[in-house]
Amino acid sequence: MPAFVLRLVFLGLSLFFGLGLALYIIFWISLDKNASRHTALAAKGKARTANELANAQVPKESAALTLQRILFLPFSIIGTLISVIGKHFQTRKKQYAWLFKNVLAVCLFVVGLIIFAGMLEFNSNRTFHPFFGWLLGFSVTYLIVLGLVVYIKEFYAQKPRIKVDKSLKLASLIPVFVIAYATYSLNSAQREYVSEAVSQQYEIDHANLELTFIDNHTHGDRDSDKRPNERIEFRLLTSANNSSTIDVTLDFYARGKNLEKARENIEGIDYQYSFDNDKLLINLDWSLNDDFYMRSQKVVVTLTVPNNIVVKANKPLVIDAYEKPVEYALGYTQGTTQFEYYTQQSYLHEWSDDFPNKLSENELTVLQMKFCDEFFIGERWGCTRNITSELAYNYRFDKAFKQDEEKVKAMKEYLKPNRSLFVSNLDDIQSLLSDVSVKYQVKSDLAVYIEHLQKVKAQHVESIVMSEE
Repeated sequence: MPAFVLRLVFLGLSLFFGLGLALYIIFWISLDKNASRHTALAAKGKARTANELANAQVPKESAALTLQRILFLPFSIIGTLISVIGKHFQTRKKQYAWLFKNVLAVCLFVVGLIIFAGMLEFNSNRTFHPFFGWLLGFSVTYLIVLGLVVYIKEFYAQKPRIKVDKSLKLASLIPVFVIAYATYSLNSAQREYVSEAVSQQYEIDHANLELTFIDNHTHGDRDSDKRPNERIEFRLLTSANNSSTIDVTLDFYARGKNLEKARENIEGIDYQYSFDNDKLLINLDWSLNDDFYMRSQKVVVTLTVPNNIVVKANKPLVIDAYEKPVEYALGYTQGTTQFEYYTQQSYLHEWSDDFPNKLSENELTVLQMKFCDEFFIGERWGCTRNITSELAYNYRFDKAFKQDEEKVKAMKEYLKPNRSLFVSNLDDIQSLLSDVSVKYQVKSDLAVYIEHLQKVKAQHVESIVMSEE
């Protein structure tokens, strides 16, 4: 069979997940070239006798063979690279073995330290009884040390290598049993998952709420190791009503080997907050009562605030626009900066003197999400990419707005994350939106939110003027 036919077969097989390319590379490395009398006779299945060798002709170069080499040049380059790299590692295998041995030794040592430190933290979290917790920690430490000793003595050290005593290796069965039992025990102790909610309502007298978050981890007010602390999850929601009542809901979660035990583990959570004279103090930590163990306990604090309330907080509140209804969570900050917000409909609006004329990050995020929901098809997580990428190359762009592409592009320029957006720009966006050819019987969410922002910003300016007077 001509070699050219075989090469065409390899080329055809390459269409099937690169199978032909893989086979060609393998044959390129493993088969000898047909470049001598000996290989020419072997390729034809003839014996390499003196008579045959004398009459045999060395394969000649031909135009067809040259064409084949040009067509299959990528295969040739790959084969040559693999051959060169293979020879490089073959000639320097001792140096690479030495490097691998030392790197592996360092990695094992670092992993051992990390696991040891993790076990100390694990014991302080009181997942097991203190005695069994330290027994488990000793078991893990024994296996780490034994593994390092075996590696260093039997595989790392130079000859003659010293074998580790078999009794030490057999003794490792005890720690393995302890770890296996701990894994089974912990899994069986957390079969069921329950939750309980407790709500309390409070009246606000002056349409102002002072929200103070107490961070025990920062101020060093933690109890002893017998009472481990964990962080709460905080959420803030705004309601559409105009009452003067706030709602604080505590959601407790825990696991147990059965429903009754899981509920008992919820009782082991010690968490308190306080409300007095329009001041709400939220602890950011909860602790575990004595005689209870950690069984996936969790505390979620949800604060629901009505409309037209000014909220002053000692930590920033960051929107999570992916949630429905919209939620606000704690943002990261240092120091004692005060943050001021105003509740309106389902949103919090920054209420300091810096934001009457421009949009805050929270407001811009909501506006971007409304824009993406209007003109793009897909999940909200792709909104940032939709705003920054060109419409012509964005497969999420809704083709129903194809003839309005220039207007959408103009709106998108205002909403890019690397620029400020001012209240005056809202008029421009609203004007572009009203000229879009696709019409609705009712206003779109984007149009409604723009009008909402304009109204709130006007109220903000009015409040500043009144406070100055």
